[in-house]
Amino acid sequence: MSAARLQAIRELFVQQPGPLRTGQVWQYCKANGLAPCRATVRRDLEQLTAQGLLRPEGPENDRVYWLRRFGGGR
Repeated sequence: MSAARLQAIRELFVQQPGPLRTGQVWQYCKANGLAPCRATVRRDLEQLTAQGLLRPEGPENDRVYWLRRFGGGR
């Protein structure tokens, strides 16, 4: 796992007001030269979920990810 890619994904979620799909994150990473394929992004999203930073929602084939907000009542 690329630390720079994981940081970029975290920053993307901070900038977004709502949920993101795997494809949206992959397009961002691809446009910025961070991820060669969708499977890489999928693994990164799973890692960030395991770390408690993201909350997945929906079935596997239509999943979205939300940034978990800590403090501030969100």
